[in-house]
Amino acid sequence: MTGRSTDHPLSALLSEAQWTGGELARAVNSAGTTIGLRLRYDRTSVAHWLSGSRPRGTVADIVAAVLSRRLDRPVTTADTGLLVAPARPFPAPGSDPVDALLTLCRTDLDAGSRSRVTGVVYVPVQPTVHETGQRPRKSPRVQVARQGTPRQVREEDLRRMQAMTALFAGLTETHGGAHARTALAAYLSDDVGHVLTGSGPLRGKALGDTARLAHLLGLMTQDAHRDGLAQHYFHASLALGALGDDRPAVAVTLRALSAQALRLGHLRHAHELAERAVAAAANGEPALRAFTYAQRAVAHAHLRRAAQARADLAEAERQHARGMGPPGPFTSYPRAALEYQSAQTLAALRDDEAAVAALRRSVAERSVEDRRGRALTRARLAELLAGQGELDEACRHWHAFLDDCPYIRSARADDHLTALLRTARRLSRCSEIRAVRERAWELHGPVTGGAVTTGAAPVHRKRGARS
Repeated sequence: MTGRSTDHPLSALLSEAQWTGGELARAVNSAGTTIGLRLRYDRTSVAHWLSGSRPRGTVADIVAAVLSRRLDRPVTTADTGLLVAPARPFPAPGSDPVDALLTLCRTDLDAGSRSRVTGVVYVPVQPTVHETGQRPRKSPRVQVARQGTPRQVREEDLRRMQAMTALFAGLTETHGGAHARTALAAYLSDDVGHVLTGSGPLRGKALGDTARLAHLLGLMTQDAHRDGLAQHYFHASLALGALGDDRPAVAVTLRALSAQALRLGHLRHAHELAERAVAAAANGEPALRAFTYAQRAVAHAHLRRAAQARADLAEAERQHARGMGPPGPFTSYPRAALEYQSAQTLAALRDDEAAVAALRRSVAERSVEDRRGRALTRARLAELLAGQGELDEACRHWHAFLDDCPYIRSARADDHLTALLRTARRLSRCSEIRAVRERAWELHGPVTGGAVTTGAAPVHRKRGARS
């Protein structure tokens, strides 16, 4: 790029990434759409940044995120040289985990300040809480609250929290994470916040149960197209799990962070988190160990480590055979979910036939209530079948996926819809594909502001793509 300021930190990053200014600008614009920003940067914008100007709002964070993905290593906003002022993490590192979670939830719920958290950009950083049960120091504010509220945490408090965990997990399974997400934030902010001002021998268990609810809120938030905020909820969950010495909750959340990083293209970061999840689950129940081994298998596969990926899949199968676990969102690992994860591993290893077989088994094992999981599995199966030229069966699964779409609000479903429309354009001469495409447009409506909208957040695409 001509006119590049060679002493600017961003210049070195562009050289390392082998990107021009225009390529960086296009990556930033694309990433912005995922958090609802319509950005129109070009190579001249990048040239201005290299000359000393600063992008507005969270754009510097987006620059760091896209460079992290391109370079497959963490790049902070400070590394880009685009910070307007010293970074102000939210919540602040070292803050009390209870305060951090309640602050996140209350900011998320407040229309006047919500933009502080909903526009947060995902950054591939390792969480600072150790999975060995490190207990963060309590803040003075929480201590004062506890002194002013002499009540003890009671068994009935825990039973209510566990019932709400099952309720929101079931809602997510049936209707997608974007449905009732803020209701869970309100429950944590109000009812759970009140419980955590209590004291007594059951408070540690209450912290662990809160970690599980925060984990669910993280899952729901990323399914509402807000990966940066979801990451904050996951980190809050880890801190609470450590504070409550709930190692299974820590392992499950590390696993969720790994899956999130993998979906966003941060492969090595995803693998590091998967390694930590396996370590945290080492002394756990077989279902938990199977759950973490299956995720590490996918991470290995994306890094082209075929032997390690297949070994982890085999270990996940062995652990699963020892016991699926009692029913519950944090205690069981259904066969359908293991088959889906196996398929993701096998597809990453280019073993599409075996992946298709695993997805067929996953569809057959899905419960009636698991509408979201069934829809995502059928969509992924259709994509692989279309790639193999099995268009009749692919279309059957796409139609079944579209049957479920009106009932779920999910970013993952939106991603699959985008893939469906892309494939339909490529194979538009096939009458079966044309029928699927027309039904997709009939269900999800016309272009509005450059996006096709399902029941969840917008699925962005280029103008004029419908043809």
